[in-house]
Amino acid sequence: MSSATTPITCLRCKKPIDPALDQCPHCGDRVTKFQRTYGSRLIDGKYQILDRLGVGGMGEIFKVRHIHLNELRVIKIMRPSVETDEQALQRFLQEARTSTTIKHRNLAMLYDFARLEDGSYYMVWEFIDGVNIQKWIAKNGPMPSRLAVEVAIQALTGLDHLHSMGLIHRDVSAENIMLSQDHHGKLLVKVIDFGIAKSLAESEGNAGLTQTGMFLGKLKYASPEQAGYLKEGERLDPRTDLYSFGIVMYEMLSGRAPFQGSTPQAYILKHVSEKPPRIAEMNPQVNVPPQLESIVMKALAKNRADRFRSAAEFAGSLEVIRPSIQPDEKFGLGERMVTLSAAKTVNELPRYTPAAGTLGSNDPTIVERTGAEPRTLVEPVLSPATRRSAGGMIAGVVALIVLIGVTSFVLLRRREPQSAHTAAPSTAQVTATANAPVSPDHGVLLLSASPWGDIEQIVNLDNHKKVELSDDKRSTPTAIELEPGKYSVSVRGPRDTKTVDVQIEAGKRKRMTIPTADVNYDEIEREVKPQ
Repeated sequence: MSSATTPITCLRCKKPIDPALDQCPHCGDRVTKFQRTYGSRLIDGKYQILDRLGVGGMGEIFKVRHIHLNELRVIKIMRPSVETDEQALQRFLQEARTSTTIKHRNLAMLYDFARLEDGSYYMVWEFIDGVNIQKWIAKNGPMPSRLAVEVAIQALTGLDHLHSMGLIHRDVSAENIMLSQDHHGKLLVKVIDFGIAKSLAESEGNAGLTQTGMFLGKLKYASPEQAGYLKEGERLDPRTDLYSFGIVMYEMLSGRAPFQGSTPQAYILKHVSEKPPRIAEMNPQVNVPPQLESIVMKALAKNRADRFRSAAEFAGSLEVIRPSIQPDEKFGLGERMVTLSAAKTVNELPRYTPAAGTLGSNDPTIVERTGAEPRTLVEPVLSPATRRSAGGMIAGVVALIVLIGVTSFVLLRRREPQSAHTAAPSTAQVTATANAPVSPDHGVLLLSASPWGDIEQIVNLDNHKKVELSDDKRSTPTAIELEPGKYSVSVRGPRDTKTVDVQIEAGKRKRMTIPTADVNYDEIEREVKPQ
């Protein structure tokens, strides 16, 4: 069968489709050229596409499986046609160069960077099994004070390491901070998305702008100076990230950010001139300790000289008051990741792909499946004179509002197909689940396949009912919570399907590895390529 007629699998509804189509006839999902090429072959001879997490004018982001390691990863692809956009290409390359130097438990990790035969550049990132703060709040409401402190200390520790390397994140947001688990099942916070991170030495005079004056970031979280209000000769420094994280902390504690706006100019005006309301005014239903609220408000000072001097100082202030804040009864000390399991959101967690927010960030056609706050792109035009005083700031804002009123700006539109919210855990996350407490009423099946495999079905042999599985639980390795009883488990491997029986006991974990084939990897690679 020719490559033109070999069916490929729709990455949303998982049904076979004709690769010649531009959209899936079943669910309407977009079919891209890259998907046509690699829907039935391996990327670089080792990565099998499992899902697409984002698509835009610059490229695409995929959840993939490294077939030799049986590990889940995330690949970010930059289309070869984008090489004509010198700034976009340089940002992509700089992101890779910057990220490869980052090695910290609270920062996302880049594994690899290379170029494909068709000229596409790609980055390979760690797969983070968890939920971002934005989604956690949307599901659970305001975060208990003690848990917010635990999350903040870890996030600030990661930012402090980034700053110590001479880098500013510039895109700190509730979307870009992930809550996950370490191998002991305890809370692990990771700061992600270094797509617009910048060296302190390179940040002079350009604030949050590109060379063409385009703002990159999220104005909802942008500091006054990142929005363009710097005196002549001044540059951004790490305190801009501390302001952004102050917005995140306020949002964690109250359930909403301190400033709400429907336009870029509304956000800029509020960041520059409006005092954040007390948390109790924003949400009377929460009770935040005064000492904690004062720390958050210090981070939100308009004048950066009035903020904390460093992320370490910010985190240190939180550590001082941490013992005085009682743990929330529902979430305990906030150290164990009961923040996810107690909320029954394990099967609904959005899986972040590092730097997804910046893929195609200056292209209005981008579609990401994170449901996150749209990245706003505007072109502020501010002379040094408008930045020298508070009056100049307001005048600059008014001028900017008028300018934006007659020029175009792009609000990136995002959508959330059902299957894009979830992704299977990697071996590390399965290990974390293995060490986490097991419900006394259920058991946990820790399932792996060799060399790899996807679950076709699990049937309860006691009542002959199929177990409902979300897409994230079908790719192995995986961890599945089941009621006690005997089950038939069918796993589809590279060549056929294997079925085995397993007994699940209450309060216990059952480890199982199903051999799906005794294969030669070179043969498998040839097999998945179009004939």
